[in-house]
Amino acid sequence: MVVPTQLQLSVITLNILKIKISLDRPLLRSIFESLLIAYLTLFLVLHRGYYLFGLLIVMVSLIVVIKHFNELPEVNTEVRWLGYLLIGNLVIAVIYVMIGRDSAEILKDPVRLACMIPIFLASSIVKVRPRKVFIALAIGLIGALLMVAYQHLVFGASRNGLWVNPILFSEVALTAAIVLSMSAFILSGWSRWFVSAGAIAGLLCAILSESRGTMLAVFPVAIGVLFVSIRSGFVKSMFASFYRQRKLMMVSVLVTIVLFGLIFQASSGVINRFEAGVKNLLVYQQDRTVVTSVGIRLELWYGAWISFKESPLTGIGSGRRNAYMQDLESRGIIYLGGLKTSQNHSDYFDYLQRFGLIGLTFVVGLYGLLLAGFWRATTQGSREQQLFGAGGGLSVVSYATYSLTEIPLSHGLTLIFFVVVISLLLSLATRLDDELSQEV
Repeated sequence: MVVPTQLQLSVITLNILKIKISLDRPLLRSIFESLLIAYLTLFLVLHRGYYLFGLLIVMVSLIVVIKHFNELPEVNTEVRWLGYLLIGNLVIAVIYVMIGRDSAEILKDPVRLACMIPIFLASSIVKVRPRKVFIALAIGLIGALLMVAYQHLVFGASRNGLWVNPILFSEVALTAAIVLSMSAFILSGWSRWFVSAGAIAGLLCAILSESRGTMLAVFPVAIGVLFVSIRSGFVKSMFASFYRQRKLMMVSVLVTIVLFGLIFQASSGVINRFEAGVKNLLVYQQDRTVVTSVGIRLELWYGAWISFKESPLTGIGSGRRNAYMQDLESRGIIYLGGLKTSQNHSDYFDYLQRFGLIGLTFVVGLYGLLLAGFWRATTQGSREQQLFGAGGGLSVVSYATYSLTEIPLSHGLTLIFFVVVISLLLSLATRLDDELSQEV
């Protein structure tokens, strides 16, 4: 298989940009929506397919923005500062590479995050219709659940899947479940029940992954979903509907019991993982030199803190990190059991070690500005905008929670999903026209 070089991809991109003059708005809208549908349908099933569709989505987004540059929407303060932050993060990374502080490898994450800007603008210009997109996301989650359940039940594979590794998408599956749960409040008819099934499938996928970091995010997310459900009147209308239709109520109760049974059965692995984590913590308290999963994380965070104190403003860089941690271990300051690590199992400590206060400010600023933008939608927008804002805000809360013990901002699948879905939700939550209520 021939892999195109960056130069070849650049040439291909320029050739595609040349045909932008012949593409009108309806065609661009269809192409952009089709790519979103393909990505959200296949991202959890096709191995590495998310890279291809992510690249295509960004390329089409650039075409839309260039062709309709005079139609760029006005954005609120939070979104504008978010754009400044993303561009600033990329500029700093480029400067670090130019002065030889780091290799060009560090550019990939700032570039991916900066892609939020054209995707958000393109989504706002062509006015993506959310119903089709959310149905596609539900299809993707249901397909992923079938594949993961097959691996889990037939082969006993959970933490190390045969075709899909749940470790890689546990955060994505739970975040997708959040998005679909909010969209269920907006949609009606069969599509409401279908996306609800997709939300449940996403929750089961996350549980089957046995990821402790993901399960930590369930608690703040569950509280948020319950609050939105009560505030939107969805719970009241659901019970009223069930009371009027007794057969529907009976079927729903039976389905709920079955689902809770499946979740309880699947959650046994998560419970075992948490119990193992508690045991690891007790072992670590008694003897730091004993290598355990939890102990390694704590030692990595301690090493990151030491490096931060030595270089608080700009950090020690990505290239020096592994050698630096090995040096700390050789001096008996930290204990990693000889593990060579390329990350710190925490976005906050990871950015703090590599880029100092500048990096930590970026992570906190990214989550903070996104939350502020979505919060504005939940307090000032229409009902649809409020629910899209709630879905986006809860998704940001989940990623901010994952970042405590994982590195979703530095992992390909989770980062690309974050960029695409958050950009889309931010666009839907900030649209100011009346078409939105007609399209859902």
